[in-house]
Amino acid sequence: MNDDFNLKNLEQWRTVLSELFSGDIPLRKVWHNRNEIIDVLNKIGVENLNHVFFAGGGGLDLTAARISHENECIELDFDGLIEIAKVKSLSFNSFENDDLKWAYFRIDTYPLKQSGVYEVDANEYTEQLFELFPGEYVDYGFADSPFWKYDSEGNTLPFPEESRRISRCLRGSYVIFAKASIYNRIPETYNAIHRFHNEESFRAMIQKAVNEAE
Repeated sequence: MNDDFNLKNLEQWRTVLSELFSGDIPLRKVWHNRNEIIDVLNKIGVENLNHVFFAGGGGLDLTAARISHENECIELDFDGLIEIAKVKSLSFNSFENDDLKWAYFRIDTYPLKQSGVYEVDANEYTEQLFELFPGEYVDYGFADSPFWKYDSEGNTLPFPEESRRISRCLRGSYVIFAKASIYNRIPETYNAIHRFHNEESFRAMIQKAVNEAE
């Protein structure tokens, strides 16, 4: 990322946060209501603004969030790549004398029961599936088949229009920073270092980074 992008991205980050909190940006704010969480995520889900670090490693830009057909869950939309999560809370954290460069959101989740389509290793954070209809899952590789099934006359049927590849978050948390944040420029953060911290210890780690940067 070049310097021009970094400056514009962080300025947009500050603007979006100022609008979200009506100008009075807190040091910390927590949401538990699912509809409120979705509303906040959609406000920061601006193209090329944020970057989400996944529970098990890696990351993508969040573009939208919505209610899931799965009970008490939401869908996190990463430009068409969908992850379903049973969200426990969304928190916002900022720091004094930082100018919001290290400000971040954290999504904590409840454990999500495996679908049962295949056995997921206990060390995994997600399961990858193909959804034929809402809540009807088959193996992820099924999407590579040339057709869905045969009808009663032996003709091949195309996949249902609503079919899609999805990921289900079985456990863990996400953190969301500005795309041009220092955090997003540190290669090690892609190893999901936040998974080794609860909400308070992760904030303390970032606070230490802020202090050292002063």
